[in-house]
This record gives sequence, C-alpha cells and structure tokens, in this order.
Amino acid sequence: MNLRCLLGHKWEYYMEEITYRSSAHVYPPKEITLPTKVRCCSRCYKKQKCNIGEWSSWYLTKQEERDKKLKEIGI
Repeated sequence: MNLRCLLGHKWEYYMEEITYRSSAHVYPPKEITLPTKVRCCSRCYKKQKCNIGEWSSWYLTKQEERDKKLKEIGI
C-alpha cells in the first residue's frame, strides 16, 4: 500500500458488470449479471464494490493487475 493511502485513498468510481451466483441450496445453480458500483484507488490499486451502501473488498481484473504491474516497473 502506498504511504499516502494511509491518510486517504484517491478513488476512481465506475460501474462494472459483476456476475453473482446463487447459493449452494438452489438447484440448478443460477447466475445473474448486474451493473455494480466499484471504486479503485489509483495509487495502491485497492478495489471495492458497493453492497447496499457498504463498500467491501473486491478482486482486480486481469487488465487492472496488468496496469498495476506496468506502473510498478515504470512503463
């Protein structure tokens, strides 16, 4: 994590299509894709999604991981 992020992240907000899967008790398992609010820090690449007004950690996409690595090596 970037030291400047200890005081506050520099969030970039956007919408992302996220696929949700039904619980294990539902047969057959179902998937639904919904547009979801997402924010990502441009300094440390911490990513969060919004669940009913609360932010929770989320995974970086392959493109975001690639951008992070390129930024780290200075390209």
